[in-house]
Amino acid sequence: MLTTKVSENNSMSEKPSSPDGHWFWKYIHENRKVYYQVIIASVLINIFALVSSLYIMTVYDRVIPNNAIASLITLTIIVVIVMGFDFTLKILRGLFVDHASSQIDRRVSADLFQKISSHSVKMSKQATGVVANTVRDFELLKEVIGSASFTVFADLPFVFLFIFVLFYIGGPVATVPALIVPIVIIFGLILQPLMRRLSEMSSAQGKSKQGVMVELLSMLETVKTIRGISIIRNRWYQGVINQGTSQRRSRFTTQLATHFTQLGQQSSQVGIVVWGVFLIASGELTMGQLIACVILSGRTLAPLGQITGLLGRFNQAVT
Repeated sequence: MLTTKVSENNSMSEKPSSPDGHWFWKYIHENRKVYYQVIIASVLINIFALVSSLYIMTVYDRVIPNNAIASLITLTIIVVIVMGFDFTLKILRGLFVDHASSQIDRRVSADLFQKISSHSVKMSKQATGVVANTVRDFELLKEVIGSASFTVFADLPFVFLFIFVLFYIGGPVATVPALIVPIVIIFGLILQPLMRRLSEMSSAQGKSKQGVMVELLSMLETVKTIRGISIIRNRWYQGVINQGTSQRRSRFTTQLATHFTQLGQQSSQVGIVVWGVFLIASGELTMGQLIACVILSGRTLAPLGQITGLLGRFNQAVT
């Protein structure tokens, strides 16, 4: 969806440099093997995340009532080994993402500089500021794509795996997170158009403000001669006010989505505990199963909270 922003306002319209697609996104495609490795690592990491819940459930329900110390030692050794593998995979996943980010950074930076420096059309002073702002936006996009938080997209499908495991362990108590997850997702999707619109507005106002500053610096003597400082100052102040308003609204919307996700996490845990108490009283659920369900509930909704902030940054980068 990303278009060559440099082409806007300075006539730098040009076809993609490769038949593989847009000159920016083709570098993402070239590193797809690295991202496949990230996905594989994410699969194993999320499977290992189930181990701690199952370990606690087994200890509460089987080990403690029977004083089975030998079983406790065996289970603990297994869990420690799994934790070691989990730690190693998380380190490797971060290295994979950093490697891909480094490759993309070098290729995109060189291509972007080449496209700007080789353009034959003389740009206006204001367009120069717009181009400089666009380069900054590309840097932000590279940061989002290359950041470790981007792996949250690989973790997102496992929300449904955790819900399935919750049904297997806790039975009806899994209904609580199963209902809250779609509510949180729908709420976030409803806010996305507003977040995107505010990001676009803030980006446009930032470019306009920077264009005013570049225009002032390039024609400072002329502006002083004709006493036009007050006019430029008013344009600058108005740009600052407009951009500040848009940024405040954008931050509020992002915080609203994040806080709603946190509310969903808290509500899910409280709902599971309340329902679980009645199921324990009726003999349909054990204490270990209830604790495991509470832990898995937090793990189920965790990616939704991370993806809210990531989408906000992504909207800011692509506008």
